[in-house]
Amino acid sequence: MKSKSKIYRLLFENLPDASACCQIIFNEGDTSSDCIFLEMNTAFEKMMDLKREKVIGQKASAVLSKTGESDPFWNRIYDKVTSSEEPVCFESYYEPQGRWYDVSLYKIEPDSFAVAFHDITERKQEEKARSQSEDIYRQILDNVSDVIWTTNMDMETTYVSPSVEVMLGESASEHMSKSLDQKFPPSSLEKVILIVQEEIEKEKEPGIDKKRTFLFEAEHYRADGSTLPVNMHLTFLRDNMGNISGLLGVTRDISKLKKAEKELRESEMRSKALIEAIPDLLFRVNRDGVFLEAIVKDETMLHEKARSLYRQNKLLGKTIFDALPVEIATKFMASLKKALVSGKVQLVEFSYKEKCSDHCIEARLAPIGDVEIVLIVRDITIKKRHEIELQYISYHDELTGLYNRRYYENELERLNSSREHPIAIISADLDNLKKINDSLGHNEGDHYIQAAAEVLKSSLRESDVLARIGGDEFAVILPHTTLEAGRELVERIRHQIEIYNRQNTSSPTLSISIGIAVSTSGKQPLEKIFNKADDAMYEDKKQHRK
Repeated sequence: MKSKSKIYRLLFENLPDASACCQIIFNEGDTSSDCIFLEMNTAFEKMMDLKREKVIGQKASAVLSKTGESDPFWNRIYDKVTSSEEPVCFESYYEPQGRWYDVSLYKIEPDSFAVAFHDITERKQEEKARSQSEDIYRQILDNVSDVIWTTNMDMETTYVSPSVEVMLGESASEHMSKSLDQKFPPSSLEKVILIVQEEIEKEKEPGIDKKRTFLFEAEHYRADGSTLPVNMHLTFLRDNMGNISGLLGVTRDISKLKKAEKELRESEMRSKALIEAIPDLLFRVNRDGVFLEAIVKDETMLHEKARSLYRQNKLLGKTIFDALPVEIATKFMASLKKALVSGKVQLVEFSYKEKCSDHCIEARLAPIGDVEIVLIVRDITIKKRHEIELQYISYHDELTGLYNRRYYENELERLNSSREHPIAIISADLDNLKKINDSLGHNEGDHYIQAAAEVLKSSLRESDVLARIGGDEFAVILPHTTLEAGRELVERIRHQIEIYNRQNTSSPTLSISIGIAVSTSGKQPLEKIFNKADDAMYEDKKQHRK
């Protein structure tokens, strides 16, 4: 349990509730006047709209108050939290954000405490929207006291304290006039009668304690028909002879306790659900890389070495080197040591092949003090594939599969300062594309563009860069290419166009206007070289129109 609590504590450090540790500042009269922030989490930074380095070591009055003066209300809270072992909770309005927070203060040392802020703005807005009478009613419930009462042997109320009006909303006389079935729901009525009968039966036992009390929980009707969870503390009233003459009872409102218990259960369920909902693998290892604990939701995410150990219940006590290939384990251990030394979370990514499939894994190594590490392991194979696909899409033309204008312009910029001169650039433009689109439709136009892309691609070298930079425009970058070599390549393209047209007589005749220019020394930007190639292409297009 101790080790799991460490994991839970570490995981919850990243939850949205803002938290901080503070040190009280005392005046000469041993009264508190302010506090200094010692530590805080990321949520606290966001709540304060300040960076950690600007808050740590600063006085609360300087951070929370525009005037820099201490707040007497906060001073009273500082005194109370440092002098009490119990938590102190209150609500506070944070004006800069216009939000309400439930503030919990916990004693750490005599002069220091931890504070946590939970955003309750929505609840406060709901409370504000309620009617005035309901607000007053709730205030009464918040200040209820125990109700003391007595009955005779027929369970008729003979006395009830005035506090019944606060607890149940009815006067003492109204309460005394009611029968048991008007006070308790059927299940609680049965419970009360059964317990009293059992206790009366115990009176026959020799040596029974005549002063004994019996405590149980029940539901009590309120005057408005609602039920209230209560604790009932009963003992028998006796006459001078020691015989039972009635009951003396103390009824205590436990609605707050029940609410707290419910919230605690819900909190525990949320904590458990959070752990269960995390699809990642969770491990706790010591500084030597020995596995101390493992929470595995999907063993297929384990490397085959670790999976084999896990299935045999032998993973705990083994080292990272026992569970992973040497090169991966070595990388892990380096990050583990760095996390322990720095006290900061380290991120490790690695990949391996298993059953002809590539697996990409991300591991976060979060230190627990300086002796242990929590490993949070996630399979990011699909994420990596998507990244590769996105990268491909960002640099390629969807219709032709060629590089797009973005990639082409990046290459021009890169090659401007390269040593790959001479660099030739070809500008190619499809002839008659608009006519084909208008007469045969855009599908045929797309085929025409794809055919041109294939002809150009088949004519180029592997080192050449071919890109579609517009609807009917293509550009080719030819590193280490003289003007003469470039012209030879242009002729090869034209020859391939002729071959295509001979072999595809049923398709529209492919016609491409081509221009070429060369940068010999890099003195001129390649963009200007492309403009020259583009001018040459237009001259070629004029020839095609004759």
